[in-house]
Amino acid sequence: VEVCLFCLISPSITASVTMAADRGRAEFRQRRGVKATENAAAPSAPTAKDEKVAESNIFSFIVEGILGFLLWSSIWQIAPCLWLIPLDAMGVTGWEGAVAFWIVVTPFVGFRFVQRSLGSPFGLFLLRGLGMACSFGAYPLLPVEAKITRYLLLVVGTTFLGMAWSMQFWGYSGRNKSQRFCMVGGFAVGMFLNLALRAWFRSLHPVFVYDEWGYAALAVGGVCSFERLIALWGQSYTWQKPAQFAGPGCALANTALALLVILTGLFFGDSSVLSRWVNSGFPDAGPSPNPWGASVILAFGFGILCLPCVANFFVWWLIGSAGAAALYFLDSTAGYAGGLVFAVYLGSLYPQLLRRVAQHPIGRSMFTFTTVFVAAVVFLVWATAYNFVPGGEFTRERTHFALLVGLVALGFATCVFGDTVTGSKKDDDDSNAASMKELLRKRHLSRKAVALVGLLILAGVAGVMVRYQAYNPKLSASRTPHEFTAAIWTVHFGIDNYGHNSFDNMANLINNSGADIIGLLETDAAKPFLGNVDMAMYLSEVLGMYTDYGPGPRHHTWGCLLLSRFPIVRSQHFLLPSPHGEIAPAIQATLLIDGEHVDVMVVHMGVDRCVVMLSPIAIGIAVFCPSFFFFLSITLPLKCLFPGEPW
Repeated sequence: VEVCLFCLISPSITASVTMAADRGRAEFRQRRGVKATENAAAPSAPTAKDEKVAESNIFSFIVEGILGFLLWSSIWQIAPCLWLIPLDAMGVTGWEGAVAFWIVVTPFVGFRFVQRSLGSPFGLFLLRGLGMACSFGAYPLLPVEAKITRYLLLVVGTTFLGMAWSMQFWGYSGRNKSQRFCMVGGFAVGMFLNLALRAWFRSLHPVFVYDEWGYAALAVGGVCSFERLIALWGQSYTWQKPAQFAGPGCALANTALALLVILTGLFFGDSSVLSRWVNSGFPDAGPSPNPWGASVILAFGFGILCLPCVANFFVWWLIGSAGAAALYFLDSTAGYAGGLVFAVYLGSLYPQLLRRVAQHPIGRSMFTFTTVFVAAVVFLVWATAYNFVPGGEFTRERTHFALLVGLVALGFATCVFGDTVTGSKKDDDDSNAASMKELLRKRHLSRKAVALVGLLILAGVAGVMVRYQAYNPKLSASRTPHEFTAAIWTVHFGIDNYGHNSFDNMANLINNSGADIIGLLETDAAKPFLGNVDMAMYLSEVLGMYTDYGPGPRHHTWGCLLLSRFPIVRSQHFLLPSPHGEIAPAIQATLLIDGEHVDVMVVHMGVDRCVVMLSPIAIGIAVFCPSFFFFLSITLPLKCLFPGEPW
């Protein structure tokens, strides 16, 4: 991977060196009084210089896409780390406050002394190098047990990467519109690269799971940072002049952008997440993430490439809001269709909002973005972990508040306010372009950039389809007829004691156990603060088993799932009564075992800190279940249920 990407980026470094040399020769001729010919009117036919500029721009597009991917990866890894620290203590520990470093330090890019010292090409190179070393080097290099140190370094690394990206975006792309568009497009390409890569690794992010991919991220990121150093060499940071902007204000524009990123991660952080939001019981369980997860990638690609021109229409906002409502309140195919519409809508907003954010001061913009982003992540955690955090009774099961506030902010930022800058020329031709393809043509990127984004989309689709072809549930050849072995396991979201993903170890243990039916508890990791990973999809594909995901993320439970080597005929999902504690999810499934129907139930009973919830749960089990069934759960000792009785 490193060699291939280096070969892809090397021509960009060469082109950047050539362009820097051309700029130096032009400045020398101007000082000698020689009239430069580069500013002459462009001929009707493309010249050799135009082709060289186009080649340089397309490689800049590639490099910015890789840097955008690293920035996306680092930002979204903060949410799981923010959750993993208090996970063991089942409550707030105080280490979560370290994320305030990102909020406090990033706005310093608005101060001139920071721009003078770190805004130079070498300063940006230094920030990126330190950021990548902290974010991606900490995982493979630090000891396994250094969980808190990894979290602190990740916060520092994300801060440095964000500072470098923002100073380049605000300070160097203001007078170079093609460079600005490369950065906006690169930010979107980074998102597609994230989706495509996770599609090949069954929803896992390989950079933070496998050491060799962490080293690859460091190497490729270092090459891209060096290329940007050469490309920007000789340029100086441009002080941003206040613009009379008639669009959304600084606070509204950056709030909308932060909530756009949050909603993207909440529903589409991986191609499998949408399927889990609309999941229901068999036989109408809804579209499976394998292969229907490919449609999420295609929907986002369609929105970004084809529909930025309609982002500021009120009717388009209504369509997107209707899709969001269908996703949140409907099950199965109807909810999935609404989610695809919502994905197209969110994708179409990125070019518009990034361009509008660039019109505002860098310091205030970054402070607003980071504050809103962290506040939204904390709110999502509080909405599910309400039983373990202070004030949880006010946020219990209220994820729809985040969705509603996000839709309102996006509507005001794109529809209510205009997109004009008064007192100066329009921001080039960006706001008048009919589509993303027209923008690409005007920036000398033409069809090559569209083809690059298309290749990434197809790569993600190919990853899903390859896995779909390889998926083959089958019975063990050594099992005894009319017998089965069952097991139950609380897997703690597939995370070990040191904060590392353990899906591979789980698959090996289950496979070696010889169990035919396995109930897993605490499995719903299809949430931003749990990494947006799909444990059910991963284990079912690796082990060749049938699976029922259980109640999905919209129900605000910790989750339970059923793995079976026998086909699932039908199933129902229940939320058992729990007015004073965490919601208890349950699956009641009918399996076809050797020609006979067998009922199995998997229940997450909760924790011992809330014994009062167990009685209504037991009553709920008696009401919902058939007269005879196999019960899989981990229950508390009877003395916890009846503390006054002698035993």
